[in-house]
Amino acid sequence: MLKVKGEFFLNYTISEMSALTGIPISTLRYYDNEGLLPFLKRLDNNKRVFTEEEYQALKVIECLKKAGLSIRDIKSFMNLVRKGDETLNSRFEIFRRQREIVEKEIQQLNETLNILEYKCWYYKNSSEKGSEESVKKLPDDKIPEQFREIRKKLHHIPEQ
Repeated sequence: MLKVKGEFFLNYTISEMSALTGIPISTLRYYDNEGLLPFLKRLDNNKRVFTEEEYQALKVIECLKKAGLSIRDIKSFMNLVRKGDETLNSRFEIFRRQREIVEKEIQQLNETLNILEYKCWYYKNSSEKGSEESVKKLPDDKIPEQFREIRKKLHHIPEQ
């Protein structure tokens, strides 16, 4: 336990928090300097003291980063947190909007994955048969069902 301004807490040093979260020490310092850890306390010697509160905040920050929010947007979110319960709806909206963005990205990635799966099937079969032409000429009923629509999309040339 470390003494912080007359109180005792279970605390972590910056290196311990880095090891615990996998976030580099330089990034933890950057987050603090950018105001993303508004409740971070310091010891009398000015060393940062991380608590469970910062650990939870770091999990949220990393989630928001992975979800595509900029540091500026994360900072705005953390400022809302600092203002308290009066900002709950605003914080909800940030997560709701970002969820929609991520859902669209997942949909696009799933479409890309389906094309990649088709192309893997296509080239595996072409390689086994020794020719692309033999696979190109396969009738639809000889192509796995999950690839039929993809094949039509990829090989359809719009009329001009």
